[in-house]
Amino acid sequence: MPFNTPEYGETFCRSVCRDTSSPAIVWEVLTHPELNLQWIHEWWPEVVELKSEWKTGGPVQWLLANEVAGAEGRVFISNPPSLLSFSFKTEEDKQEDITYKLEEIDCGTRLSVSVGDFADSEDHIACFPGAVVAWSKSLPKIKELSEQHIVQL
Repeated sequence: MPFNTPEYGETFCRSVCRDTSSPAIVWEVLTHPELNLQWIHEWWPEVVELKSEWKTGGPVQWLLANEVAGAEGRVFISNPPSLLSFSFKTEEDKQEDITYKLEEIDCGTRLSVSVGDFADSEDHIACFPGAVVAWSKSLPKIKELSEQHIVQL
């Protein structure tokens, strides 16, 4: 199975994607602004720009039209191409912490994604199903873009 559906039953959304690309290529798909937008648009088409250098302590911004921030965050850990952890917060939502772990495996890369914790309020826990849907759409696109990127190299 190339990817799995995010798990329910807890207040973190956890997913795994396996593809034939190297961790460096998957990292590029996750962090390069143009590639990131392609998979983000699977669930958030209003985003027009991603701004981040993905350095530990640095900012992250997902901009909407007219340079309005749709979401903002801060990079907690950046260890290319194996670990990236950052916050994600929109104006109306609580903060989620997102972590990507990339592991080289025999046939490519295992990408593990963790998003949460949604348990800090009832309003925030109501956002959990949306995160599950977003990652269910994102992971297949991340896999597709990673594997297309191999062909382009």
